[in-house]
Amino acid sequence: MMFGKGLLTGLVAVIAVFQAVLGQEFAINEARQYKNGIISLTDENFAEVFELPKKRSYGVAVLFTTNNMDFGCNTCVKFDPEYELLAQSWLLDHPEFTSNKNPESQLVFARATIDSPNSIPNIFRMFKLAQIPKLLYFPPGDDIQNFETIDIPPEDGLERVIHIANWLGSLAGIPDIVIHQPTDWTNLMLTAFIGFAVVYLFRKHTDVILGFIGSKWIWTIISTIFIIFMISGYMFTQMRQVPIAGSNRNGGIIYFAEGEFQNQFGIETQIVAVFYGILALCMIFLIKIVPSFELDTTDSIATVSDNSSTKKNKKSKRKNNFINSPYFAYLLAVIGATVLYSFFAAYTNIYSMKQAYPFTFLKLAQLFTA
Repeated sequence: MMFGKGLLTGLVAVIAVFQAVLGQEFAINEARQYKNGIISLTDENFAEVFELPKKRSYGVAVLFTTNNMDFGCNTCVKFDPEYELLAQSWLLDHPEFTSNKNPESQLVFARATIDSPNSIPNIFRMFKLAQIPKLLYFPPGDDIQNFETIDIPPEDGLERVIHIANWLGSLAGIPDIVIHQPTDWTNLMLTAFIGFAVVYLFRKHTDVILGFIGSKWIWTIISTIFIIFMISGYMFTQMRQVPIAGSNRNGGIIYFAEGEFQNQFGIETQIVAVFYGILALCMIFLIKIVPSFELDTTDSIATVSDNSSTKKNKKSKRKNNFINSPYFAYLLAVIGATVLYSFFAAYTNIYSMKQAYPFTFLKLAQLFTA
């Protein structure tokens, strides 16, 4: 009698195992088809991946995202390889998609992608997604509306992957999700090459390098470039991860967030940085270069006046030379001032795009109006 009960219990367990294996066959085999272990979730295979209408024995993590830059989703682009790292790490340690420490828990990764704003898959509408990327976890069962939303931190990198892995592990009851970060041999080799080149050049040209490092002009240029990048909004766009450009209602590309004084596009800060750079160069040109022509002319006249009559004739020839005359310095000053004020007018025109700014310089801003 006891033998019969044991045999019956064993048969029930075997049947349950076979049912679980057969039920997950599509999802497991589908995940194995991809190198990163992520099922490409579509409207066609949606029901098969979730085993509808049967009761699913494994959990499913689904990333809803896009690779189309028309959506302006920088987070989607950055998080996509991180999600692949998470799935690859899971597949590396769990080729059967089953937890080693908790054999009853299984996990499959999937990804649904929007390829075009004009063709949104029905699975995005099914869960009423208002924004992307969105990471959802569906626990085992037959209720497709039973899912958990996993927040994607704004800070990218390995810490974000580990954070999501821990969160997903707690939801799925899987304590052994370990991230295996691949070794970036390219960066290692590049770093070694740069280090070797720096040491070699320093030993070979020590005096030149020390003179370069000690040059006040070099540090002036570096400091100016750094200041320009900081005041142009570069740090703002990096922290907010704003898109490089935008689009209008007609689908055209726009480079300035018009009417948005607190928001900028990535390329907008670059344009402003170029304007700052040109304005700085114009100021240096007017302060340092233009006066040097006038000084050189004065010095040459003073030197020639102390020499013989032969050198006086050379002086007269030099005075007749337009480049060595004071008028050339005046012309350079006018050109430099015109360029300075023209680009300053363009800079003020950006203010007029962002908010009301009534000031212009001789209507020059209109030259930069699209």
